[in-house]
Amino acid sequence: MAYSTKDNVESEFKNVTFDATSKVTETEVDEFIAEADLTVDSFLSRRYVVPVTGVQTLILVRKFSRQLTAARCAPIIGVQTNFERTTNNKEEKSSVISGIMRHLKAISKGEADLPSDATLKPSKSSGRFVISSGETDKFDYDKDQW
Repeated sequence: MAYSTKDNVESEFKNVTFDATSKVTETEVDEFIAEADLTVDSFLSRRYVVPVTGVQTLILVRKFSRQLTAARCAPIIGVQTNFERTTNNKEEKSSVISGIMRHLKAISKGEADLPSDATLKPSKSSGRFVISSGETDKFDYDKDQW
């Protein structure tokens, strides 16, 4: 299931409809949505179970998907929008895309969180254990420790 739909993306523009004959076709919008969703999931999957399903989390992730897709469509259809164009590493990106990417990176690094209804991934074991005193115990190879 995609996080956003063609109708969600159309809502970002005035008087724009995506169909088989538009500058950006319905099929292309669906492909852009799939790419945006994969991008979002690639960051979120570092800490959360994806695809996300919590109601509050879906609202936020739908916004990311919708705006990333709209930012891809805007220059193709030539619509004047609030997507301020900047150049970064010889690749044009909008300030909206940059803002979403900063937010996704912060989430993946644990500097920001998704809403509380998102499911965290189980933590991975380090191969060590902590005893009640808070000290970490380890075993040495070729040493009688018992």
